[in-house]
Amino acid sequence: LKERLESENPPILLDIQKKNAYKEHHFKDSIRTYAYPAKTDYDLQSTVQGVRVYERTGSDLVIIGPRGGRASQRTVDFLITRGVPEEKIFILQGGMREWHYKNLLITPETFPH
Repeated sequence: LKERLESENPPILLDIQKKNAYKEHHFKDSIRTYAYPAKTDYDLQSTVQGVRVYERTGSDLVIIGPRGGRASQRTVDFLITRGVPEEKIFILQGGMREWHYKNLLITPETFPH
């Protein structure tokens, strides 16, 4: 993902973290959805923003969750029902918990509110 973010054609980043976690750390230009735990269609409605960006750009879409587990997979399943091809959707394995390049994240220290 780091290489893709630094490339000419970065993927769409769809962040499903809870609001508090998103404020603590997120990727620049990620689409915030606060969809976690992504258990219901109501939770996932905000992820339709990613579908719209995909429809305009055709770019790969990466789901950013707390751990890259079940909630991320439920988000993938939901996006597929909304017309995004499965081969265009990826999950950040290990989620934000295991992301090692903290310098690539927006945090309260780098962007105080």
